[in-house]
Amino acid sequence: MSHLHRPFPRGFDPSARLGGSWPSRTPVVTACLGLAVGLMVFVGCNPPASPSVSEVEAITPAVFKQTWNDEKIGVLKFGATWCPPCVRTDKEIDALEGELAGDVNFLKIDVDANPQLTAEFEIGPIPHLILVRNGEVIDDQIGGMSKEQIRSWIDSHL
Repeated sequence: MSHLHRPFPRGFDPSARLGGSWPSRTPVVTACLGLAVGLMVFVGCNPPASPSVSEVEAITPAVFKQTWNDEKIGVLKFGATWCPPCVRTDKEIDALEGELAGDVNFLKIDVDANPQLTAEFEIGPIPHLILVRNGEVIDDQIGGMSKEQIRSWIDSHL
């Protein structure tokens, strides 16, 4: 029964494999694990410790209702200023706004400045684009999209 509590199989000497005594290698192993965990935390679109929303305004209910209830297709883009894929998608949307003016409404919604809308639409990963018309969700896409991808997506629902 005592063999179940041994950290290594009988006869295994961890110090022999590591080229020294096991306790002397503990800081190296700990440092390597810490680095690996640290790298995992910084990969992807992670929010900063204290997001700055001073430069982003909250969407007013009137502006939201106008886009939501319009007969034209509306594109709701949920994102954040600290999210690189969101910023790239914003640039693509800016380019499309000029081309599709009058046919499609675009509304960029910052998740930090608009927590109520973010919760209402159950937004998780960002960027998150939602197509709406006449008060109903038509379709949604998660992830960054190019101008051509967004245009094709919109055209498939016209």
